[in-house]
Amino acid sequence: MKSFIIRTLTFVLTIVTTIAVGTGIFAEALTVRNADDPRPTPIDRSDEDLLDSFPAQKPFARSGFSGARGATPEQIERAKYKVKEPTATQIERTAELHAEIEAQLNSIASGSGVGALAEASWIELSPFAYYPQQKNYTCGPASIRMALKWINGTTPSEATVEDGCYTDPSDGTYVVNMVDYINDMQDTNPYVGVYGASKSNMKRDLYECITDYECPPIVGLKECIGTGWPYILPGHFVTIYSVLSDKSYFELCDPWAGYAGDSVYRWYEKSANDLYSAYDDADNIGYMW
Repeated sequence: MKSFIIRTLTFVLTIVTTIAVGTGIFAEALTVRNADDPRPTPIDRSDEDLLDSFPAQKPFARSGFSGARGATPEQIERAKYKVKEPTATQIERTAELHAEIEAQLNSIASGSGVGALAEASWIELSPFAYYPQQKNYTCGPASIRMALKWINGTTPSEATVEDGCYTDPSDGTYVVNMVDYINDMQDTNPYVGVYGASKSNMKRDLYECITDYECPPIVGLKECIGTGWPYILPGHFVTIYSVLSDKSYFELCDPWAGYAGDSVYRWYEKSANDLYSAYDDADNIGYMW
């Protein structure tokens, strides 16, 4: 039913779902838009609560570390036994969401009719907030901040997330520590870490994180200018906020761009093939969804 719904939507459809998090309630929007429609840009939070050591303007840097840490054999082995189990709240929210989409489709069908079908539609978390990494090794904490801003409506400082994720200035951050931290900070999505995934499994996980859990996945990868990426970063985390309904393309926020003073590549799209190759080339960094 889900794939049928997405295929038949031919205009921008915003579904507002009320989510209870902690003691507060706020609204988030899962937006579906035609692939040919203009892309709404994330909200740039680069100037928000910056550290004194993080100037507003930095010399442009194509490389310089970044901070995604390859998993240990023990972490990879433990991850094999971690099963993603949706919470009761998530199951109820997904059922309500699908029911609302179906109701709107029925209303459209009974009205003036639906025009030509789009081959694929963008499904996105919007509006999404962009945060840069404030140090050359804090791509992981910056990515977590973006995810928490979307889920909770607020996010701790990078220094707080850095401490909570046990980020090492020399080596960066493990996915397993990022998963533990974000799960302590929210109960909307029970994030899990994945290593050594196949391309089809990765595409499915990233897609379902957005469409079923309405939360942004985070991917560890190796960026290389020679393979079409904007930077040279052997270990780097990016946050995914949008996916094409056929899973062929993803839109991501790249925290290095803000650190490097680059206003062009703070968010951009990549094909699923390019994203998987960069994930697969990385040294067991993994992704979380």
